[in-house]
Amino acid sequence: APPAPFHPGTPSGEFVEAAWRYLEDDEKTRTRFTHAFENRQDVLLGALDAAALTDEGYGVARHLLLELYAMLELGWPPGLTSINPAVLEADTDAPPVPQPLKDYADEVLFEAEQDEEQPLSSQELEVVRRLVHRGLAALWGARKER
Repeated sequence: APPAPFHPGTPSGEFVEAAWRYLEDDEKTRTRFTHAFENRQDVLLGALDAAALTDEGYGVARHLLLELYAMLELGWPPGLTSINPAVLEADTDAPPVPQPLKDYADEVLFEAEQDEEQPLSSQELEVVRRLVHRGLAALWGARKER
């Protein structure tokens, strides 16, 4: 079952863990969120395309941002609008992102760096990390009715 929404508050570590498990186990839900992500967050996907990453770097960034998007959609029933592109350009005064979401992103990026088959170079990891952190801030700022 999906985790209980955190709206109107912020997600806890428990929510993030439960949402991750739910998305991991429920392919139909994952597919639905993938389509929604591709249709509604084209600004974010455009920024990823423009970043000139390797296939591995692009794959890690896209997958992680999709997961974070799905977690926010699960926990915030009013939903998300398309992101504000300005938030991707620089560190802005967008509402601060809850720590459990940042921690999850950093954990996934750490694993990508340690990957045995195709580890990301530290140089590329920096670019991916910046994109993911800004993308996450943009998604957090795109919540409706906040």
